[in-house]
Parts: sequence; structure tokens; C-alpha cells
Amino acid sequence: MKYIYLKVLPIVLVVLLLCGCATVADDSKSASNHTNTFTNEQVKKYKSDLKFLLDGYSDKFSGQIFIARDGNILYDNSFGTADYKTGRKIDQNTTFSLGTGSFPFTATAIMMLQETGDLKVEDKISKYVPDYPYGENITIENLLTGSSGMPNYLSDDNSLDKSKQYTFKDILNLIINKPLDFQPGTKISNGFSDFAFLGYIIEKVSGQSYQDFITENIFKPLEMNNSGFYSQNTKSDNKAVGYDKLVPEPVESPVYDPSILYPAGDMYSTAEDLYKFDRILYTEKLLKKSSIDKMLKGYIEAPDGYSKTGFGWVIQPNNSVYITGCNYGFYSSLFRDLDKNQVIIILSNLDTKDPANNGQIGNIIKMIQGTLYISNSP
Repeated sequence: MKYIYLKVLPIVLVVLLLCGCATVADDSKSASNHTNTFTNEQVKKYKSDLKFLLDGYSDKFSGQIFIARDGNILYDNSFGTADYKTGRKIDQNTTFSLGTGSFPFTATAIMMLQETGDLKVEDKISKYVPDYPYGENITIENLLTGSSGMPNYLSDDNSLDKSKQYTFKDILNLIINKPLDFQPGTKISNGFSDFAFLGYIIEKVSGQSYQDFITENIFKPLEMNNSGFYSQNTKSDNKAVGYDKLVPEPVESPVYDPSILYPAGDMYSTAEDLYKFDRILYTEKLLKKSSIDKMLKGYIEAPDGYSKTGFGWVIQPNNSVYITGCNYGFYSSLFRDLDKNQVIIILSNLDTKDPANNGQIGNIIKMIQGTLYISNSP
């Protein structure tokens, strides 16, 4: 599992590292300065162009693709097979593992707790995890930006017991005797240990499990009815199975007890549910504008030399933010162009370690971005 860094160019979105028109009304106070300039003619052309380009991937891609701008849904389609053993097809209600794509939800929860005065992002994590020997050197903000320097507790998958139910104490014990990889706040890592610690801090401060806090404070208010956690719902009829590859025959990805992923990848969702999350971040229904602005600010330079990490998001200088995830047979991407009020969501149950699938996702991203920037773009 790893971050995938994306870079926007004037025409296309380039993958740098492998790994009737519907309208949504917004009746709350806006947290964005964006002005809707998207005409009905442009909506029709984008819908037509995207349908022409993307419908042709029905036999090449497995997952969901969702695109919207200014509250106009331009494309919403599902492709492929959710479970090759049963032949069940992917539809709009099929759920996919988000992997690190869940990080923005954890960051949002932390900012909610800061607004209620229960914590401060400047707090040293020793306040919440006194047993961790480097806690005095690391702040909650370091965790949010993936810059704590803590080693990745998932770095050696072969040492993990796939059937064991892990607690935070078990996760802590995997790294407690290991030195920091770098000085906190100087660079970034993949964030798995950082967000596991954040999940525990949410539990300790709120008195709820991480899963219950996210469900009660984000999923339910937003009516994200197809989102949840594998550790609480392992037998969902809508769950997609993750695959390492499909050719010459489908190979399922290894399955771990979901507790090992904790806030670092236990969450599942659908493209349409993620769109509800995207929309709410243009309002102040969940967070104040000041909190959203702080969350979407760039802090630490990413390895691509172009992006920076925010709180659970990767931030780009063109006022775009995104998060991606690769997780044992799954890929997720939520890309938001804040100036255009535009979102691209891609979910797949094929691992990007498979060169064929990675190439397909790369081609799809390029076509989407090319179409959105070329077709009568204002």
C-alpha cells in the first residue's frame, strides 16, 4: 500500500508514481469563493464527450467512475465484476476499499474535535500516547501531514498475522522499539502509522470507537449509507472482492483481518457517497471555513517536488487537492479542483501492481482530464 502522487498539467493528469443532467442543491453557507460559470451547453458537451470516451472501457476497467462540476453530475458509471466466483457485477452500490483514501475523513474528525475544544493540532502526542518514546517530538499536526518520522507498521507484510485481530496496542508494539526514520516535520512518509495514531487519539478524546465516531459524525449526517468499515461489516452483499490480476485468470488479493488497517485503510465506500463528502467540504455543515482552509493548506513537500501534504490531502499549487489509495487489490482516487468546483472519483477492485490495470487507470485519468480541460473549458 502506498500513496500515488498525481500532477496536473494544462491538458492531462499524469500518474507520476504507480501503486438528463443531475444537479445537487447546496442550501448551506458556502465555504468556497467559487462562482458557478458552467453553462447548460457545456454540461451537455462534457456529458456527451465523457460518455463517448469512457463507455468504451466497459470490457477493460473494473470499478466506478464519477465526474461532477458545479453540482452537475457529468458522468456516473460502473464497470466490470465485483466477484468472479459468483459473477456478481459492479453497480452504483458496490463498495470498494479506500485504503489511504480514507485519510481525509480522519483529518476531518480531528478538526471537528479541535473545533469543540477537545484537542489542538499543536498538542504533543505524548499527551495521548504516553508509552510512545518519541511522543514529545511529534505533534498531531505532524501526524496529519504524514511527517512524524514514525516507521511504517505495515512495512513488512510477511510478519503480520493475517488472521489476528489487532488493537492499537498491538500496532504500537510493532514500532515502539524502532527509531524514527527522520526528524518530525522535515519530510513525509506513507502515513500509515501516523493515521493509526490519529485514530487512537480520536477514540481517546471522544470516548467512542474510531468507526463509531466517523459513522455518527460524518456518514450519518451526510447520508453516506453505503460507507462503513470492514471491521464492523465483513459480510456485506455489496462488497467488491479485490484482485491482484485478471489475466490469464482472476487472482484474489490476500485478505487480512481488517483490524490491522484501523484508520489506515479499514474504510469502504462508493463513488456516489464520496461525492457527498466532496460537496459538504464546500459548505460549513461539518467544519468552519477556517478549519477547512487549514486542512487544505500545503505544509510539507511531497516526493514529486510539486505537491505538498495537507491534513489528510495532497495539495497542489493550482488549488487542486486529492487523495489516492492502493490497498490489497483496490485502488481509489478522489481528485478535487477547487477553482472549478470539480471532482473526479475513480474506484477499482484491481490492484495497480498489475501493469495492465495500472495502464488502464492511467489512460482513463488522462482521457478524463484531457476532456475536462479541452471541451469548452472556461
